[in-house]
Amino acid sequence: HFIYVIDVSGSVFSQGSTGCPGPAVIDCEVGAIQNVNTKLADASLVTNISIVAFDDDAHIQDFGGSSFVAPSDPIVIATLQALHDAYAGNTNFAAGLEAAYSLAETALHDGTVTSTSVIFITDGGMDENLGPINEDLVQAFVALRTKVYTFAIGEYSSCSTDMIDISRQTLAGECAYLNSPAELAGYLEAVFFGDRSLMSIDVTLDGLEVPITSTGWKVPPGTRVLTEDD
Repeated sequence: HFIYVIDVSGSVFSQGSTGCPGPAVIDCEVGAIQNVNTKLADASLVTNISIVAFDDDAHIQDFGGSSFVAPSDPIVIATLQALHDAYAGNTNFAAGLEAAYSLAETALHDGTVTSTSVIFITDGGMDENLGPINEDLVQAFVALRTKVYTFAIGEYSSCSTDMIDISRQTLAGECAYLNSPAELAGYLEAVFFGDRSLMSIDVTLDGLEVPITSTGWKVPPGTRVLTEDD
């Protein structure tokens, strides 16, 4: 299950960008997500997806009465395209991620899917008046074993401490800063459809073989990672 969390604050409509399907940052966001979604559908990698648009508040997109839909369903593209004409408030990271958590929790507890991932995209900094990403929310994602991939796009954006922290703690790697929004489509493709030749490693722990796979292995709390000095 993939959850697309897309910034639809005012700046994504007003800031220009070249090399995308249209003249504004929102065009880069929508184009990149459409590309990823098409590849997910073609490869049958996920059962369903969800979309959260966020500005001052979170707006979970409705697919005919459900927040979940197959990536191959034509309503996904129509919903993404409709974001060009919606919202445009301030930037509330926490609202978007809280909505994503709610969707991930529902999907996992319903047994609809076995894993979830979040793609969080913004073109600017969070509005400080709206509050930071709560550490409890970060730990809630960790408990769900849901990776939160964060992307800051455009010259006015940056990987905030909150974005760096939630990606690291959920084992999604580092927040990615892309100076040009036009880079987003290629970068997402590389992250999710790059070289997947190394899929597992076998480790012996206390005499027992422990498989470490790409499907959700987590280092137990308190585990010390060995270095070259050990």
